[in-house]
Amino acid sequence: MEKEKLAKAVKIAAACMMAILIANLLQLKYYTTAGIITILTIQDTKKQTLQTAIRRALSYLSSVLMAFVLFSLFGYSLWAYGIYIFIFLFLCVMFWPESMTVASVLVSHFLIEQSMSVAWIYNETMLFFIGTTLGITVNMLLLKQMNHELIRLVDIADNEMKKILGHMAVQLGDEDSDAYANTCFVSLNEKLEVARNFAARNFNNSVFETSTFELDYIEMRQKQSMELEDIYRSVGMIKMLPRQAAFVAEYMGRIAKEYHRDNDVHELLEGLERILEGMKKEEMPKSREEFEARAVLFYILKQLEEFLKLKNEFVRSHLEHLNKDKKK
Repeated sequence: MEKEKLAKAVKIAAACMMAILIANLLQLKYYTTAGIITILTIQDTKKQTLQTAIRRALSYLSSVLMAFVLFSLFGYSLWAYGIYIFIFLFLCVMFWPESMTVASVLVSHFLIEQSMSVAWIYNETMLFFIGTTLGITVNMLLLKQMNHELIRLVDIADNEMKKILGHMAVQLGDEDSDAYANTCFVSLNEKLEVARNFAARNFNNSVFETSTFELDYIEMRQKQSMELEDIYRSVGMIKMLPRQAAFVAEYMGRIAKEYHRDNDVHELLEGLERILEGMKKEEMPKSREEFEARAVLFYILKQLEEFLKLKNEFVRSHLEHLNKDKKK
């Protein structure tokens, strides 16, 4: 995170210096203003940056027209500039709240130079163009997120869930196995939250992207994490392990082994149905302890069913996206 912040600061500073250099090479007056405009153009996301740039362009055109009218009527006086500022800021508050600074600074140059000749309008327009263009360019590079990085983050969380399933399978299959602390869910949820924030940022930075596949995928995993916590508590309720516990443990191990991004879990759900039907045909428990344990096992299987249905429903709702990925 610290490296990312440092890299961001370096890129913004470089863009600012480049804007100033270009404006100076073009022999524009007040060339340092181009660097300030570059910094002010950079927003948190590409969408915000483009939207801000468009609104600032409209506000700049309006400010030039307004300044021309007022300076023509009242001369290049502080009073004329004061009237301009009042009207322009009012419009900014209403329509372009992020445009107050840039346009006001550029128009102040007209007041200083006591002129709105074609040459000075060209000068200010070029400062605005250079600063805004470099701001947009650096933001596109700065906020570009590689899809494989998001997949890497999601894979880390998925592997964490596989480990939890594997641990529960061991605990359920061995009465003497050591119980594990539920702190693993804290770690899992933290990883899922990091992935979710990254996915949201990636989505906002994709100017023309409309698919919410990654966000929906992580949300589905977060819901599954909640189901896993419930299953964990259910496993902890079992005081003795009946023979059927081995079947459930084996099935949990199978889920952990087949737990990956593209699995529609259809076969896993079919296997679960067979296990549930088989358990119904088992002999009646011979003791109260066995009855309670088998009841909990049946409940765990139903919880696993809900866990798997979350993935199955997700896959069915995103078939088009998954099919596109397979073709790539």
